[in-house]
Amino acid sequence: MRQSEVRRIVEKMVSPVARSVRMMMTRCTIALSDASREIQSVQVKGLKGEVLGGAQYPQHYGFRSVPLPGASGFIGALFGSRNQSFLLGTTDARFNPKGLKPGEVCIFDNRGQLVYLRETGIEIISPLAVTVTTPLLTVDAAQARFTGDIQLDGNLHADQSIVADEEVSVGDISLTGHHHTNVENGPGTSGGPVA
Repeated sequence: MRQSEVRRIVEKMVSPVARSVRMMMTRCTIALSDASREIQSVQVKGLKGEVLGGAQYPQHYGFRSVPLPGASGFIGALFGSRNQSFLLGTTDARFNPKGLKPGEVCIFDNRGQLVYLRETGIEIISPLAVTVTTPLLTVDAAQARFTGDIQLDGNLHADQSIVADEEVSVGDISLTGHHHTNVENGPGTSGGPVA
């Protein structure tokens, strides 16, 4: 048997395996996402316009994201079979936060909402409202600082003193600038405050 014949036979035998290996992994672009199922599925566009529908997108426990159309990722195929494809991961350069230092983490979306786990502490940025719903919220901190107004829709109870650097008012009555009626000298009790 000639060397050229051996080469042809080996290529013929190896060709299907080589093709399967090439088909096991490719870059892709997300076209559609379906998060209504227990395991999310996606439709992706592969190389040279190949469209793969129903690819599973398994994610880490406790975390779920729905990639936007145009996000990029890597698609894998069991044994090179595109009918058994799965999305390995996604990224979306349009919204990736910049300037993270080694070891830092950021959860983000396309609306500018970010939760940073920075080397200096946790930072939350949101152009939208932030709501915490729980039966009891405990903040265990030596100090808490609010830079804007605070509105309480319930009662305020303080176990320690309340200190105010500015005026305090209750309804229309000023703590520092109100007057009393029926004021008398001595140990008597004056009348109530006048607004």
